[in-house]
Amino acid sequence: MGKRLLALAWPLMALGWVLTASALHAQDAGSRTRLSFSGKTLHLSCQKSIRDLNTSRLECYGNVYLRRPGELLTADYAWIDLDTEQMHAEGNVVYFTPTNVIYGAAMDFNFLNETGVIRDGRIESEKYQLLGDVIERRGEGSFRAQDGEYTTCRDCPASWKLAGRTVDLEVEQYAHLKDVYIRINDAPTMYLPYAIIPVKRQRQTGFLFPKMQLVSPNGFTYIQPFFWAISRSQDATISGGLYTRKGYKAEGQYRFMFTPRTYGELNSFYLYDRTFTRPYNNRWAFQYKHNVRLPFKIDQKLHLLDTSDRDYPRLIGDIPGRGEPALVSEGVLSRSGRDLSVHVKAKRIKNLLTTSINNWDKNTVQLVPGFSIATTDHRVSSSVPLHWGLKFQFDRFWRQGPSFDAIYDYPVKTATPSNNFFLPGQTPLRQAQRYNLIPELYYTTKLADVIEVIPLAQYRTFHYRFDENVVGPTSRGYLLLQNEVATVIERVYSGKMKHKIRPSLIYSRIPIVQQNVDHPFNKQIRTAGYQFDELDIVPITSDTQQYFVPLGNSIEYKVNNRFILKSDDPTPTYRKIVEVTSGQTFNFIELQKDSKDERPFSRFYTLLSVDMLRLSGTGSFYYYPYVKRSSLSVGAKYTFGKYLRRVMLFERSLGLRYRTERVISNDHGIGGDLNWSFNDYIGVLFSTDYDFPVQKEGVSRTGRIRKISGGVTYQSPSQCYKMVLMAGWVSDQREISVNFTVPINLTGDGFTDIGDSDSLQNAGGAK
Repeated sequence: MGKRLLALAWPLMALGWVLTASALHAQDAGSRTRLSFSGKTLHLSCQKSIRDLNTSRLECYGNVYLRRPGELLTADYAWIDLDTEQMHAEGNVVYFTPTNVIYGAAMDFNFLNETGVIRDGRIESEKYQLLGDVIERRGEGSFRAQDGEYTTCRDCPASWKLAGRTVDLEVEQYAHLKDVYIRINDAPTMYLPYAIIPVKRQRQTGFLFPKMQLVSPNGFTYIQPFFWAISRSQDATISGGLYTRKGYKAEGQYRFMFTPRTYGELNSFYLYDRTFTRPYNNRWAFQYKHNVRLPFKIDQKLHLLDTSDRDYPRLIGDIPGRGEPALVSEGVLSRSGRDLSVHVKAKRIKNLLTTSINNWDKNTVQLVPGFSIATTDHRVSSSVPLHWGLKFQFDRFWRQGPSFDAIYDYPVKTATPSNNFFLPGQTPLRQAQRYNLIPELYYTTKLADVIEVIPLAQYRTFHYRFDENVVGPTSRGYLLLQNEVATVIERVYSGKMKHKIRPSLIYSRIPIVQQNVDHPFNKQIRTAGYQFDELDIVPITSDTQQYFVPLGNSIEYKVNNRFILKSDDPTPTYRKIVEVTSGQTFNFIELQKDSKDERPFSRFYTLLSVDMLRLSGTGSFYYYPYVKRSSLSVGAKYTFGKYLRRVMLFERSLGLRYRTERVISNDHGIGGDLNWSFNDYIGVLFSTDYDFPVQKEGVSRTGRIRKISGGVTYQSPSQCYKMVLMAGWVSDQREISVNFTVPINLTGDGFTDIGDSDSLQNAGGAK
């Protein structure tokens, strides 16, 4: 019986083997298959493949290579459903795309909708890394990681990373993170409920990376900004934080850009400074600027600056003004046409050199308003190169202090200046209206196509009216005649170097001067320099520095030398490597004086600039012939090496400076700058200025270091952060300032200084 059953089983087994062989088609090592999924050709190769004809599944074993146009996937094992276009790969999965590389232990992918899931995955691009136990690919360039990590570090494990409960990343857009922990060397250091990292410079509402700094005397600074994308044309950034040594800080920024010609920005700052006594502990500053195109092609420009006290710009530095004598706010309305240009302006000047920290200087002159209208250059005739122009200008100068309501004929030597009295030569006139009219004619021609001749005639007239009838009106004016003669001499050396010399002579003549020499305003200009601006001076004599404007009855010579280098790699380019300009003025009016008092020659000057790639420098030299004094300032910088390696800056350079000024301040000293990268990661910066001892003409000063600063920079090999420690000391301030910042590479494009909120806001702001 058993033998009969066995005899029947053999045919049945043989039939099964036949049926199985008809359902499975196996290929040996080196098998290759070409498929077409969703309009794209797919090339598949592996060591062994098995195709199940019943389920339309193709399985691949060993060295799996799957190629599509611009894409490549490698794995140890993979199967593909030919009907559903679903793929599963596992074992050392690597997926190359045009924008990134995806690594994972296993990967599921659907070719129909370009979605998938990566397990134990990592997504890398040139700009960032995204890691997660499970990463969903939601479409081309769109990913979501559960319990994911984002970093721009190129080392593994990363030096820093942002770990979020969920991380949504859009390639060339933004990375959105929820429940974020900032991890440094895998240790959590800070928590944020929500964060947005720009992978592309577009606008998106969310928290920006905090601003952190260590700067004396402010202490440690922490400012947390929140960015609000109001609309396509508006955004705002609201920030709050503290200075550990001063107090609480609030910041606000609003920006708009409605059209390419209509845009603006408002920045406001408030500091509760516990180092000040009430009411001065409430410190603030703001800056507002805009450009607006109004109807009828009128452009409006406005720039406002203000602060609670004079020291805010210097110590806090939120707004411009550090090292400046004043804060200047200005508004301008202008329209420029083919024939006319019209300008209306106003200036408000806040003096930062007052003795009181919170005092408004009421004696500072303000310009409210100013008006000008000018023609464009018009040619008298198409056949004659004669041009004419006309300019009219009105300015009202004003101050807040008491006006001068009387003139008292007290002797200047015994009188005491007061806001209630006007003393010629001592009390400045600061309230007036000025009208000036400037017509001009000029002619251009060439003699023998070699010598340029440009004669010019201009009459400048000014009329003044003073407020409160303090003094009567006055008028002044003068005729200016000028003639410039110039030529150009060129020579080319070896077909590469061109030397251009442009010598020129400019003769200026003021034959007519009309003014009331006895008027108090004209007197105080000559005696005390109390003019409203530079237009109030008739430039016919030298000033206290033995230098005068080349007007009056004078001739100026000037020689300009340029050396231009031609390069043919890869296309012809021309680069100015050396420029030297020298000149001097001779004043014929001085010849009318007694021989022992005449000083016809102005200062002689030479200006130098050098740009020879590795070697660069500038220089200036002035010589005052009659006092036999000079001033010299030269500086040179040699760059041994400088290049940008991705986001890492490598620089080795040395700069030296020398200065001497023997005219007024008897300043004499040297300085140096060193920027030296030891490698791609560590570098030092150093700068100093030294004043030599002075023992001359009543001035006695020992040698001193005027200022010194230095620092160390560390750029991580991971290219994801830097550390900068700087310290500085200025002899006049007698304090050491320390600044520690940590710029980080948030986007992969470069370092964002978290001590500079502007750079972060610009990364996410309106463009």
